[in-house]
Amino acid sequence: MAALVQRSAYSAFKQRITDKACALRLPINCTFEVTHRCNLRCEHCYVPLGERTVAQRRASELSADQFRSIIDQITDAGCLWIKLTGGEPFVRSDFMDLYLYARSRGMLVTLYTNATQITAKVVRLLVENPPELIEVSLYGSVPAVYEGLTRTPGSYTRCLRGIERLTDSGLPVLLKTPVTRHNVDDVAALRALADRLGLDIIFNGDIVPRLDGDRDPLDMGIPAKASAELASDFIDCLLPGDEDMSAYLPDEEPGDRMFRCAGQTLPSIARRPMLPRSRPRTRKRPDCRRWWPQGASCQNSVRRDPAH
Repeated sequence: MAALVQRSAYSAFKQRITDKACALRLPINCTFEVTHRCNLRCEHCYVPLGERTVAQRRASELSADQFRSIIDQITDAGCLWIKLTGGEPFVRSDFMDLYLYARSRGMLVTLYTNATQITAKVVRLLVENPPELIEVSLYGSVPAVYEGLTRTPGSYTRCLRGIERLTDSGLPVLLKTPVTRHNVDDVAALRALADRLGLDIIFNGDIVPRLDGDRDPLDMGIPAKASAELASDFIDCLLPGDEDMSAYLPDEEPGDRMFRCAGQTLPSIARRPMLPRSRPRTRKRPDCRRWWPQGASCQNSVRRDPAH
């Protein structure tokens, strides 16, 4: 109970700080993609696959000096929370140096990782310099499902080993699963696996086109109605909203995909949610038309026939 009260108090504090920062137009929260390289080959990933070699991907990354310069600029501007992601951030040999620099500037850091690169040395450094949270992508409860998405033999075992190293050291871990047509039938087993590991897990159907415009990942998305049915199987969702998820779904399937622009819903389904709530929750996707000139296509739309 004490832990729940503590988390609730921190969430309330974070919300107050965020609200004040938004009113003052301060960049309080940042997501920083430190690399597009990854040791997995997930079919649904939004990072372009293309023909670029590993060397070409590495050459396109910001240098450590550039990273430090950006961190200096955003912290001076008021940024407090930062998410470090990729690609897979731990494929960068200097990633822990980047992480430690962000912390040295007083930032509260969340790490996004697939956990397959978590070594004993990494864990020691993280224990000595703990992040606010480590979010681990877990694609399936068994090798066949997990590696069916990652297309990388042996990655399931390495992922679980990494998760166990983190949790055995007492580091804060949250599991998250992108729900696709490939693993939607594995959700119950993933919930059971998270329970065995003693961890929270989030299920999210946000499958989007790749950054280069490749729409192939959309074929992996689940229908909106399937997402609503999935949500009804769980106790809660992360963010406040209306009780009835179906009220936010379009009258017709948006191209048989998870969501569409102009304010449609993107449900995030949480098993064993971080905060105690009694009703299902949803979050609304912002109306992307506010941010795009008239006639421009929106990168965030996952419709096959974009509405704008």
